[in-house]
Amino acid sequence: MTNNKGFTLLEIMIALFVFAVGVGTIFPSIVKVQQERQTIRQERIAEEVLHYHYYKYFFDGEEAKETVVVNGEVIYFLTVKEESKESVLCISWEGENRRGYERCLSFKNR
Repeated sequence: MTNNKGFTLLEIMIALFVFAVGVGTIFPSIVKVQQERQTIRQERIAEEVLHYHYYKYFFDGEEAKETVVVNGEVIYFLTVKEESKESVLCISWEGENRRGYERCLSFKNR
């Protein structure tokens, strides 16, 4: 009589190979999702900074000027484009996913 109560080495190796292939195909997607989530957080911060500077200019009467804001590892560039009747306040940055982003607010000049 033989003892057939366990797995053979070949069965364990095949199971580990299948598991490794599954993890290898799913892992890049998980990393991409994490990068996109971080980029969304960065976008929220950028919009808060943009609105903060907009209110400082529009309600507090401070001069709108180009500014660099550093938050952690992200560098936000605040720019002002003045035209005859309205100005545009923009913030741009590079997201965690290595894409460039820009958000703008336009308002009438005082």
